[in-house]
Amino acid sequence: MDQKKIESLMELMKKHGFNELEISGDKDKVKLVRHGGLAPMAAPMMSAPAPVATTTTPVDTSSDKPNVLKPGQQYVCSPFVGTYYESPTPGSDAFVQIGQKITKGQVLCIVEAMKIMNEIEADVGGTVVKKLVKNEEPVEFDQPLFIVE
Repeated sequence: MDQKKIESLMELMKKHGFNELEISGDKDKVKLVRHGGLAPMAAPMMSAPAPVATTTTPVDTSSDKPNVLKPGQQYVCSPFVGTYYESPTPGSDAFVQIGQKITKGQVLCIVEAMKIMNEIEADVGGTVVKKLVKNEEPVEFDQPLFIVE
């Protein structure tokens, strides 16, 4: 089942207040479960690639205050609950660095959700102002990952 279909099912669950949804197809089976106020989690019941381990790069965590956007800035958020990875393979460079110019559609990171590696692409072009998540850190649905200006 593709990512877009899972996302639309998650939105449908949220909109109608469903706590659980299970879908079976010819080749795959997906069960979405929503606990309390948390976003639903997709649980594909098929084999998937193993997670990748990566090296870390510095992340600006100097402020304990919430990140407030300035005019012209925008968040790039996680479409999944999962684990954030800043590079494609262990020991390789991060997809993007602070201060780097990016284009719409450029891969910014990977979020592993249920052992599936999902490349997260920029939905806008601009400059990466801040990384909001550390490598290999868990992320929530719709959690801001980057600030782009």
